[in-house]
Amino acid sequence: MSLLSEKNYKSVILEVRPRLQSVNAFITLLNESKSITIFLENEDIQITKDGITSTIPCNGMNIMPNSLSSLKIIDNYITFRFATNNSLLESLGGFKTEFLQNTVASIESLSNKPLLSKGINYTIQCINCSKSLNIPIKFQRILPLPSDNADPGDWFCHAHGSQDNISLDPKEADIFYTHCYVHINKINVPNIRGNDKVVVCKFCLNWLGTVFNPNTLRLWFNTVKFLDNNAAISTISLTDVFHSIKDILKHSLYNSIKLMLTCQTSVTQVDSVLIWIMEKKLQILFDGSGVLKKYDVAKVLFKFSKSDEELFTQWQNDSMVNTVNISKPMILDVLKHLHKFNKAFPLEFSKSNDFSVSYLFMYDPFLE
Repeated sequence: MSLLSEKNYKSVILEVRPRLQSVNAFITLLNESKSITIFLENEDIQITKDGITSTIPCNGMNIMPNSLSSLKIIDNYITFRFATNNSLLESLGGFKTEFLQNTVASIESLSNKPLLSKGINYTIQCINCSKSLNIPIKFQRILPLPSDNADPGDWFCHAHGSQDNISLDPKEADIFYTHCYVHINKINVPNIRGNDKVVVCKFCLNWLGTVFNPNTLRLWFNTVKFLDNNAAISTISLTDVFHSIKDILKHSLYNSIKLMLTCQTSVTQVDSVLIWIMEKKLQILFDGSGVLKKYDVAKVLFKFSKSDEELFTQWQNDSMVNTVNISKPMILDVLKHLHKFNKAFPLEFSKSNDFSVSYLFMYDPFLE
């Protein structure tokens, strides 16, 4: 065995599937080489490239040393599979009494507590230029909105009769909210510009939100911030995407789910990220900065699509697809996230049916 000299790889992904006692490995080398040797030990993987050996520690994985299979070396990518011993299954139960994890129930419960409070003066600022969009206002009614996939009739706890007109349009002293956006009366936000589809900041023309109804705007906590005397209230766009997806997963009994994340980006254009979740919760070991860490991720296929494309229409008309409206920063940041981890796969593993393969690190925070 060669002595460890220096790190000769850029990133490592190990997909761990305990019940199959199998691990898929995707390793990106710092550069190409024709001389590569892979050696498995019980607790680590050894990569020897051009006389330089690097060790990838896999503590507790209990690797079967002679189980390496499906080895492929393409350019600066290495992919292979190996087996693990039965000890990985101890926490999951025996063959006759296997404990089946409830992946739906295990997804964290999502609170929908209001970020805003009654009777407090709020100034609404553009998150891009920090200019004020309104005259300070106190909201007297702050109510949660139903989710995008809910029936507005369920907003009330009992039937109000067939003649009632259910409205999600707030009055001047009202504001209705979800975890990442609000409905606000248009009269309360004079310093905006827009049309009948989208609104932008009057000062910097930054995208702020959409027109829900003629008198109602949908503004996002990741495009504006609400300021009181003590704090600035806003959210992080990628976290909002993850929250929205987990909200769908929490109510789904299927392991494979199709999502359509859409955004009205202009008066004529709707952009979308089509996401096909293949595995809701997959355990991986990832090393992109020198330390191999454990994460729970969703493994997905994804594709960017516009409203004038045939695929967009197909998914839009599919009753099995969950559609979620998101903001422009959310669509940009989730695409950046998905493309980043797609690059960890060699070309032949990075595509499937014209979709790209990636992970959503939405259960554990991923440190850049």
